[in-house]
Amino acid sequence: MRNPIKVLSVLFIAFAGLAVSQKASAQNATLTVRLTSVLVMTVNETNPTLVFATAADYANGVTVTYANALTVTSTSAYTVKVRSASADLVNGTNTIPVSNVKVQPTGTTGIGTATQVSLSTTDQNIVTSAPAAILKNINLQYSTDANNAAFIGKPAGDYVTTITFSATAG
Repeated sequence: MRNPIKVLSVLFIAFAGLAVSQKASAQNATLTVRLTSVLVMTVNETNPTLVFATAADYANGVTVTYANALTVTSTSAYTVKVRSASADLVNGTNTIPVSNVKVQPTGTTGIGTATQVSLSTTDQNIVTSAPAAILKNINLQYSTDANNAAFIGKPAGDYVTTITFSATAG
């Protein structure tokens, strides 16, 4: 028969040894999250077109809205500007001043202040004080005024110019 005191002594020493050998160890690590400024704008509607097809179009003006025409990702507040490459819409030797076409953001919430502008060769703000956003879609509306004489008496055809949208921080 085994001596119970010896068995208990051996078990006690074994457990004590385990307790001593299981020491805790801890070290610190430094986590870094590096943020960089991002400002990216995509023009999704690259061929906006106003069509005068009826007498009512000439009498009432033409308006067309493009949903999600622009998409902006910005890690800070931003401004969106628009300008025309030339002062005129051109069809061969025929021209119409580009200022007869207006553009404005419409139906989009959370983009700061939206402004309608007549196109020109100068950068003009159409969105100001827009808050930082990820993949923010902006609808754009193009329009002409009713009974605008600039569109009357011109040969039929496509009158074109290039427009440039730019986004800047601030």
